[in-house]
Amino acid sequence: MSQRAREFPELATGFFAVDSTSTESILYLMKEYAKEHGNPHFFDDINLSKVVAMMEGEADGKTDPAAALYAVCAKLMGHVQQSLNTFPDRRIDFYYRKILKQQNREAEGDRAFVTVDVDNDDVSYMLPKGTRFSAGENSKGENIEFESVCDSPINNVKVAKILTVSCVKGYPIAQAEIPVYTPKDVSEQKMQPYPLFGLTRSNEVPEGTAFSQVGLCVSNRIFYMSSGVRNVKLNFVFTRDSLRRTVADINHGSASEFSAAFLNAFKLSLTTENGWLDVDDYKIGCSILNSECPENELSLEFTLKDTDPAIVNYNPEIHGERYRSKNPMLRLLVSPRKSRALWFALMRMHLQSVRIAVDVSKCRDIAVSNEYGPASTMLPVQPFGAVPSVGSSFIVGCKEICGKKLDSFDVHGKWCGLPNCKDFSEWYSQYDNPPKTSDFTVSLSGLYGGTWLPSDENRVTSPLFNAMDDEFKMSFSNIVCSRISELIPDDENFMYSPMMKDGFFKIKLIAPSKAFMHQEMSRAVCNSFLTQVLKKKTAEEMPNQPYTPSIEDLYVNYTSFAEVTLSTNDSHKSENIVFVHPFGFSEKEPYFVRNGELFLGLQFAGKPKKVNLYFVLNRDSAARSLEKGKCSWSYMGPLGWKNLPDENRLADTTSHFTSSGLVTLDLPSDISSESELMPSGYYWIRISPKGDFWRECSRFLTAFTQSLEVKRVCGFEDGLIQDHCKPKSIKELTKSVAGISSVYQFEESFGGKVRETDNKMRMRVAEYLYHRNRGVCTEDYERLILEHFPEVLKVKCFPHVRIDESTGRYDCACPGHLLVVPVSPMFCDGTFQWDPCVNGSVLLKIRDYLKSKVSRIANVRVVNPFFDKLQVRCNVKLKHRENEGEILLDLNEKINRYLSPWFPQVGGITKHFGWKLDKMELKSYIESLDYVDQVMDDFTIMKIASTDEQRFLVNLFEQSEERLLHGSFPWSIAVPMRKHFINDIDSANNLGSRRVNNGYGGLEIGQTFIIRRK
Repeated sequence: MSQRAREFPELATGFFAVDSTSTESILYLMKEYAKEHGNPHFFDDINLSKVVAMMEGEADGKTDPAAALYAVCAKLMGHVQQSLNTFPDRRIDFYYRKILKQQNREAEGDRAFVTVDVDNDDVSYMLPKGTRFSAGENSKGENIEFESVCDSPINNVKVAKILTVSCVKGYPIAQAEIPVYTPKDVSEQKMQPYPLFGLTRSNEVPEGTAFSQVGLCVSNRIFYMSSGVRNVKLNFVFTRDSLRRTVADINHGSASEFSAAFLNAFKLSLTTENGWLDVDDYKIGCSILNSECPENELSLEFTLKDTDPAIVNYNPEIHGERYRSKNPMLRLLVSPRKSRALWFALMRMHLQSVRIAVDVSKCRDIAVSNEYGPASTMLPVQPFGAVPSVGSSFIVGCKEICGKKLDSFDVHGKWCGLPNCKDFSEWYSQYDNPPKTSDFTVSLSGLYGGTWLPSDENRVTSPLFNAMDDEFKMSFSNIVCSRISELIPDDENFMYSPMMKDGFFKIKLIAPSKAFMHQEMSRAVCNSFLTQVLKKKTAEEMPNQPYTPSIEDLYVNYTSFAEVTLSTNDSHKSENIVFVHPFGFSEKEPYFVRNGELFLGLQFAGKPKKVNLYFVLNRDSAARSLEKGKCSWSYMGPLGWKNLPDENRLADTTSHFTSSGLVTLDLPSDISSESELMPSGYYWIRISPKGDFWRECSRFLTAFTQSLEVKRVCGFEDGLIQDHCKPKSIKELTKSVAGISSVYQFEESFGGKVRETDNKMRMRVAEYLYHRNRGVCTEDYERLILEHFPEVLKVKCFPHVRIDESTGRYDCACPGHLLVVPVSPMFCDGTFQWDPCVNGSVLLKIRDYLKSKVSRIANVRVVNPFFDKLQVRCNVKLKHRENEGEILLDLNEKINRYLSPWFPQVGGITKHFGWKLDKMELKSYIESLDYVDQVMDDFTIMKIASTDEQRFLVNLFEQSEERLLHGSFPWSIAVPMRKHFINDIDSANNLGSRRVNNGYGGLEIGQTFIIRRK
């Protein structure tokens, strides 16, 4: 039923007449009366039609005076008749106005939202209630004025950044940044709608969304590894049964399912000089895979090759973010391609600590020194100098072990020029008391805090040689100390000096007493000559040269361990666990979002202020739930997010974000612009929907401050329908106000009612008498809605219809269910041209109002129509090619009006519900236009159905025999696409061989290209 169909024709003024006799009929009765009573018979010679014409001013002046006298008598009797005929109307008025006490309702002003521009950042005051704004003139030449409905804050607060985070279907976390417009930008360009909380109703990934980095970073000195083969194993320790209760239960405890769930579930990275180094391969361990593993631990193990770059300290300029750590960092992020079930499982694991173990082999980034000072490892090194003696020391240092807790430390190399004999006693056989290989002994010590430990009294010894093998290996496992130094050397030239505190190990030669016999060589040679002379023996071989130890290919192996505990996270320490959030990080807790969140970044100077946030929303709310949704509000404080108290939310006219409106906030005094959780420099407000309420919300266009609500106070129209003010109508103040430079109106005014006419009053009262203010049948429902909500163009009620939200199917045999579909009038604001929707707040009001009028057991659901979008694709031949571009634009507009039920006068689709479209009639209509010569045979109509502009159902009617197109659902309405694909075919071309362009050639910036699945 439409607003026009509500009218009762019986109530129209003059519909009922007591006497409807015409003047000519009265004269005829007078003539008959004269005959019956013998009165003069002059009527016999009179043409009554001419007498009536004379009374209407068309006489020729030759009428008989007697006849004229009788005609005047008949005319006077008509006045009595007219007065008598007003009796039914007066009777209705008496009953309605006197008995029922009903009166014509006065006009109610429509409302609008306006935004003002301030001159400078020093402005801060309250714009008083009643401040008037001018909206031009009405059709009667009267000034249209609006006035503010309450005191409104005007200050320097502005929305500088808008972000969303969402947990979409099949993926962990997605984020998006919504463009921020200035009022001037919006007045000059069209805004693109975005999902309010980053979530589409189909729960698909919205366009322009990026996957968020969420996970954790572990910062510890143990990751500082410059070279060699580096094996790293991390054991994540969770609270008791936390791992089993979440992951194991979800995957039914199956090892194969567990492996499948965690296969490539993480993205590991380490800090290097050139940025982050991604680890491509890792192993995962758990009690599900290995019964020997603790039940509350999850391990990750990977290996870096010798060719991989060095792992260095974290540098914000190179690695980004704002972490406070100065140590190397391992970053573990959840893979964006994994399911959100895994993400939820990980979030339910309560992390306690991370144990780290590294095993480094063949690390060649070492510093060595002997008795003569530093030596180069590029050449063979003489560990005890050129002339070794007891007490000579060989010092080996490794910068990367500084600050680490070592489990082991080994020095490896190869002896150069080792004597070719079985034992040193054989080599030194011509020396007095030749030493054996086993006699060469060294003491081992490590530098800890500037002191060599253990001391000489408690020294640890080790053989220098392993038989006569050329392999050199010295293990310091017995002397490594778990005590670490906080002093990490910064010097690039890491060498031993008395000032060094850590990072070095010493090999000191302590036996044999004559070392390598260098001091004994001269004596051995003399003894050899004396023996030959005194004993007159034949010449013997000279004594062997003393062996000078020399080592090449030096490298070290070591193992180290560390543990970082979450409970001991300290912002002053650089070794901690950092949880990565989408826009920052936290040292307290991981990031978790169940559905989505909207973040508003405010900027202002001075102290926190009161602010009006104007949310500009699309008119596409679903408003399907039976209960009103709610959102939780929070703000960024000095220590993180804090709930915004209800008393700080002074007003909210958005109807739970189902329509545009104002939210008035009193910003807390402790709101902070510096935070690790969000980008700094902004005062952040967070809005989070509860449950599945986000499905009901309208899509988001933008948000402004310095906005207020105004109401019309003068300049009312006298029409039957409320004439709303179009966008940009309210452009100035009636009186200038300091600090305000411009006034903007972005949306059409809403609400309001015109002054009720007599017929409207009668219709309202008659409807009340008809349904008695309660709903029993569909006509009752429709009349109740149309009377109470004049902004609704028409409404259709579908009794016994229930829609399954999960599948999209509907059942028409469900007693107790009522589906109500209101239709909006066409908006002329240039934003929602062909598929206007009733805004969400009105849908909720209709539902609540109707529920109060129907049975309590009735299940009422109010939704916008389902729009079947139609797009025409064809080739046309024009009669003339002058102004071809304007002709095609006009043709596109005429097709739109033909396909729109809001323009029934065109003769196309005239019904909103139950529509049908004959493809050939549309083709004939196009050919009937003055500038169209012919429409080619390749005439195509595409029907596109979508619930959220993300997922599309496409039906292409091209060469099918079916001529009629129908709606997808009983509550479907046909609407045209904004642009159709129309090609102008030159008459010189072969018309039959050219097909309409259905592909990439029709793409436009900002429009959607749909690919049909075969």
